[in-house]
This record gives sequence, C-alpha cells and structure tokens, in this order.
Amino acid sequence: MNWSRPIGALAVLVVVGSALGALLSLRDLLASEYAAAAATVLVLVAVAVVLTSALGARAARLLRNPYW
Repeated sequence: MNWSRPIGALAVLVVVGSALGALLSLRDLLASEYAAAAATVLVLVAVAVVLTSALGARAARLLRNPYW
C-alpha cells in the first residue's frame, strides 16, 4: 500500500515522457521528405479509429438488449 503513490507518480512520468518523445518524433517525421506519406497514414489511422469507435458504440447499444 505504501508503494502505490510512488509507483503511480512514476507511471505518470513514464506516460508524459513517452508522449513528449512521440511528439518530437512526429515533428521530425513531418519535417522530413516523407511528410506527405506520414500525413496520409496519420489521417487514415484517425479515420479508422473514428469508424471503429462509432461501430463499437453502435454495437454496445445493440447488446443492451435484455435478450443477450
């Protein structure tokens, strides 16, 4: 129980560090010669995430049926 606070703080630091590293990598990627390809892939991933989220929300509404 005494370790939960330091481990939680360490987890937050790891997530923040990972996010900053990802942003720096993304900045470098978009500044390179592959900027158009990178932007296209990022747009496709964003569209896929939105579509799967919408389908998942629709499926969750269907599964609330009392017969399931």
